[in-house]
Amino acid sequence: MKKYLPTFLTKHTLLAGSLGIVTALVLGYNLGLYTFSGALGYDLPNHTATFNGPVHVHADFRLYIDDERIRFTDKKYQSDEKHILDAAQHFHDGNDEVVHRHANNATLADFFHSIGVTLTDTCLTLDTGTAHCTNATNQLLLFVNGTPVPDIISYQTAEKDRILLYYGDPKNPRLPEYIAGVTDESCLYSHTCPERGEPPTESCGLTCDVANIIEKQ
Repeated sequence: MKKYLPTFLTKHTLLAGSLGIVTALVLGYNLGLYTFSGALGYDLPNHTATFNGPVHVHADFRLYIDDERIRFTDKKYQSDEKHILDAAQHFHDGNDEVVHRHANNATLADFFHSIGVTLTDTCLTLDTGTAHCTNATNQLLLFVNGTPVPDIISYQTAEKDRILLYYGDPKNPRLPEYIAGVTDESCLYSHTCPERGEPPTESCGLTCDVANIIEKQ
C-alpha cells in the first residue's frame, strides 16, 4: 500500500522546515547554547559536545607503531557531507594529517573512538582489534610540539599543535625523526600562514559550514 504525505506536508513546507533547522543551528551556535549531539540524527561517540562559540581548531597529527606509520585516509575514517563520523572532531577531504576540532570538551580519546580506535593512557587498540599496550619493552607515548605529554586520553588539541602518538621502544633511534616529521599544515586551515598560499577548501558538511559562517561574521 502506498503512503502519502498529509496535504499540509508539501515539498515547500518540508523545505522551509529544513531551512528553519539550519537557521536555528546557526543562531544557537552564535548564542553559545547549541548542543550538536542528536540534533541532526547522529550522536557523538562518548559525550555531548557543546558548541559554545566559534570553535574551529586545527592540529597536525601522525601515528606510528614501531616504525610503521598508521594511515587514516580510507573513507571509513573520513567525514564528509553525507557521513559525519563525529561532529566534534574529524578528518575530512582524505587528509589524515590534520584533525579538525569543533567543540571545547572533545578529547583525543573521543576523537579516536569516533574512528573505531580505543585509546587509554597505556593502550591503543586499533579497529582491527589489535591492542598495543605499554609493557616492559614498549610504551605508548604522546608528543605535542616535541614535548612528551603524560595525560594522553584527556588531551585537547590546540591550534597548530603538532601531535605524534607513538607505540614502541622509547629508545628507538628513529623516534626523533617521527616527531620532526609531523606536518605543519594546520596553519593553512587557520589562515595564520598566508604567505604559504590559499587555505584548502573544507568540505566536511554542515559542521564546517557553520564554523565558517561564524568565523566570517
